[in-house]
Amino acid sequence: PELEHVLNHKLHYTSMAAVVKDNFIRGHHSIVVAGTHGKTTTTSLMASALERAGANPSFLIGAVA
Repeated sequence: PELEHVLNHKLHYTSMAAVVKDNFIRGHHSIVVAGTHGKTTTTSLMASALERAGANPSFLIGAVA
């Protein structure tokens, strides 16, 4: 019903991936972790290593780190 409402009223809509790209990644260097298993662990370890190295990273992890 929500999508039908958006389409019927010609409202603007976008994906979460597009919002992240446009508002958080554009203009910055990024590292993306993908795969079937271990993404949360790998991302958490990478963010921690970058932080300890003094890189002052921003990070987005889709689960509890």
